[in-house]
Amino acid sequence: MKRTSIEAYNEIKESGLLGKRMFEVYSLIYKHGPISANDLIRVVRAKGIDANQTGYNARFCELEQRGAIERSGFTVDILSRKRCNTYIVSGNLPVPPLKRLGRDNQTILNVLNHILTAVPEAEWKDYMKEVCADIMELV
Repeated sequence: MKRTSIEAYNEIKESGLLGKRMFEVYSLIYKHGPISANDLIRVVRAKGIDANQTGYNARFCELEQRGAIERSGFTVDILSRKRCNTYIVSGNLPVPPLKRLGRDNQTILNVLNHILTAVPEAEWKDYMKEVCADIMELV
């Protein structure tokens, strides 16, 4: 069952799943979404806060990678006249951040990608049992 954005927001707020700055950006997207990164900066600056555009853009990317926000469409920026993505909260709890992969982890990721692309979904369970058994032998 997919969580509603209200449930996800409250759980993220109470549990501290996001860092302070990341939760600040998440909260603004929750309150003002759908919103572009440029518009969010304007909202923050209108409150009298000296906001760093690069820092906020980075939080957008991290929140999207972690599944806490999602793209909802496009808008044309009022100043640059360029097309920008708009975002909303996804209703999902954020997944742990991705870490840089070492050589062994990259190999595991390549195997998992192979499973997702080459092995029919109906055979995943049996194939994963084999892969897990092979991994356990290596450990």
